[in-house]
Amino acid sequence: MGGRRNRTSGRVPAGKVLRLCKHVATMPTLRPALGVGGFTLLELVFAVVVAGLLALVAIPSFMDQLRKSRRADAHDHSALITLAQERYRIGHSSFASAIDQLAAEGVSEVSAGGYYVASLVEGTGVGYTLSLKPAAGSKQADDRQCAEFKIVFLRGGLTRTATDAGGVDSSARCWPQ
Repeated sequence: MGGRRNRTSGRVPAGKVLRLCKHVATMPTLRPALGVGGFTLLELVFAVVVAGLLALVAIPSFMDQLRKSRRADAHDHSALITLAQERYRIGHSSFASAIDQLAAEGVSEVSAGGYYVASLVEGTGVGYTLSLKPAAGSKQADDRQCAEFKIVFLRGGLTRTATDAGGVDSSARCWPQ
């Protein structure tokens, strides 16, 4: 009879059934085994959406912090020009009325970082007005909160002001206290 069914009884012999059960038990299944890791598509989409929302909030805040840190370039350059003006005044009857006059003192129009351009609006025997604006094409050019830094030195008194892109006073925000 071998592996054939017994036509008279219609049953498979017991030894064959046992071998068949062992074979089926060792066959690979299409279902994943329990404990195998992985992510479903829904979990992956959810993670991407959450990461996108975090980036949407974090990137503008990060860019604002970068702008704030680059304002130090204006502060440093204004201090450099103020000191150069004092040295210039020692040898002349008035303060310099143009940045070019301070070249001997090691000063140029463009700040060290290249983010700001300085100009002397006025220079007299009793004072001067210094203006610093973001350089066109620089990373600071889109700084709407501190569009212009100004220093007015008059008769020994120094006043620092700043204005935003609309011309509104933003001194408290733009100059460190």
